[in-house]
Amino acid sequence: MQRHIVITGLPGTGSEELQAMLALEAPDLTVHPGDTAALPLPGQGEAICTRSPGDLFASPDIALAAGREGIRLDLIVTIRDPRDLLVMRDPGGEHVYDGETLVLVHAITTELDRAGIVTGEIVILRAEDIAASPETVRATLRDRLGLSLHPADTPAGAVTESIWQRAEHRDRLIDAFRSHPALHEVMRAQGYAEGLDWLVKLMTPARATAPTGAGRTYGAWGDGIRTLHDDEAMKVTLLDGPGGHAIITFIGVGMETGGIDQQSEEFRKLGPGLGPQIFVFDKARSWGNALDFDLLEQVTAPFRTGREVTALGLSMGGFLAFHAAGLLGASRAIAFAPQFSMCPDVVPFERRWSGYTRQITDWRIPSLQDAFVPGCRYTAIFPNDPADRKHVALFPRRDNLRIFLLDAARHNVAGTLKGHGLLYPTIWACIRDTAPDDMPFPCRPDNGIWRVPLGEAPAPAKPQASSSASQ
Repeated sequence: MQRHIVITGLPGTGSEELQAMLALEAPDLTVHPGDTAALPLPGQGEAICTRSPGDLFASPDIALAAGREGIRLDLIVTIRDPRDLLVMRDPGGEHVYDGETLVLVHAITTELDRAGIVTGEIVILRAEDIAASPETVRATLRDRLGLSLHPADTPAGAVTESIWQRAEHRDRLIDAFRSHPALHEVMRAQGYAEGLDWLVKLMTPARATAPTGAGRTYGAWGDGIRTLHDDEAMKVTLLDGPGGHAIITFIGVGMETGGIDQQSEEFRKLGPGLGPQIFVFDKARSWGNALDFDLLEQVTAPFRTGREVTALGLSMGGFLAFHAAGLLGASRAIAFAPQFSMCPDVVPFERRWSGYTRQITDWRIPSLQDAFVPGCRYTAIFPNDPADRKHVALFPRRDNLRIFLLDAARHNVAGTLKGHGLLYPTIWACIRDTAPDDMPFPCRPDNGIWRVPLGEAPAPAKPQASSSASQ
């Protein structure tokens, strides 16, 4: 039976070094020199080895061809720390790889293994081991592929430098992992990082001092939440941190606990590394009608200056985020299940939260009709709830406003996204102004909105009492 060993992997992942090793140390294997594609398979010898980076993407066709010809195919895929690959540059100074490519490569090898179409073995080898632990690599090739290897009298390869740890690569890595959350699974599956400690450390290289007038110094992921302002109508708190963004989160009505709606800082796991997070409480649940927005602008100015501002909120908080985005110079506004209005003259159908709205006597903000300003991108994400759909129908259709409608009916649509593991990837995607087709969830256009076929999330095994679903 003919045998064909295919070495493939993105350039820079050690495939050439592995090819050289086998050429020297595997006398029973005919190793073709240079970049040699695996197709066509027949007639190349009884036991051969070829190497080509392009074969990585042609591997399904290669596997099927080998199966038709009765050839044993062994696939060796070389990999390298995704963080190093993301920061590699070509001679012209351009970055070679992006997060999407690395996720695709991992998906190909994973699906090949699941499909079972490779007649031999699929072996994943790390560039770091090829360079620094050749004996470990030899043992793997002996055990998995049954190769007879005779180590040549050659010096050990140099340890591959972890170039991603250099300070100049910080922003690129943070951006890549926020844009492609699946990279975290790639890192785990390939054995480079089990959790997020490395990313937290990267995002917090030093302690940062709060802007002038903010008082004491805070760490990059905050030593705690600090109150910037508090009066009978409005409370403003801060979770400080370095970074080029300022996230201003408007708090919703709150989670009911013991018959009382308890408000607390929401979406606070957005950091670390984005920048300061400011939380705005409408203590009277007045949908902004009792708030002094000029005062809010003054309190938040030191943290907004020189940063890209995003306004964020759930339900009443979403309404306030859309209303205040233009006032605070936000370039992005993200609202989960916002109301278009709570004024009875505008939305006579709205009965929810009437215990609060009946206390409003001066409707200074009757609706969001005039809230949308050029220069800001607005994203509204709604559940498929009858009352919420009525609000969807009232929102204007604008080029800078995107509306998503989930199949799930639960009003706390942020909690639904969280249950699917999509809440923070969705917020990050909105901050980056990701196109609908590239959002973390599937969607399709439908008469001016985007429909998302995402139902209710499974109930958590251990529900957390009195905790906000959006945190």
